[in-house]
Amino acid sequence: MGLVRRDGRLVRVALGSRERVFDFGDGPATGLNVSWGDLATAYYTTGVPDIETYVEATPLFRAVLAGCRLFGSVLGTAPWQAAMRAWAELLPEHPAGTPAGEMVVVADAEDQAGRRVRARVRTPEAYEFTGTSAAGIAQRVLRGDHETGFQTPARVYGPDLVLAFPGVSREDLA
Repeated sequence: MGLVRRDGRLVRVALGSRERVFDFGDGPATGLNVSWGDLATAYYTTGVPDIETYVEATPLFRAVLAGCRLFGSVLGTAPWQAAMRAWAELLPEHPAGTPAGEMVVVADAEDQAGRRVRARVRTPEAYEFTGTSAAGIAQRVLRGDHETGFQTPARVYGPDLVLAFPGVSREDLA
């Protein structure tokens, strides 16, 4: 099961049941809904009441989604979880010679008057970028550059925060 945000509340929808077309940089591509943390962070950063998150519907993603639908109840059992942990331990941490990956995020927002803005952000691979950005934000907090209480990084440091990290660029789209 997946989630979207409607009128400020999280609402269940079937994972991968909603489709939209985005341009991730290589022309139009289909995206399918997923439940990302942005459903919470974007809401607390902007106050926007209706939010959906999507991922490009590559053949691999569609296959994983189909596998989860067919075998999801089995994959959550203790024996399967133990087997998957054992298989994961056999994988190298970072295969030598693997080129650094890139992540492309497309933001598309529309207000009640129908005005729309779009931007495309390119970052290093998601796990690498998460570590780099978390460390950078922690350094700011340790220097005293923070607000107390529950906050999102973009709410405290602004929409250009990500541009301060290496390998990140943003393109405002028409």
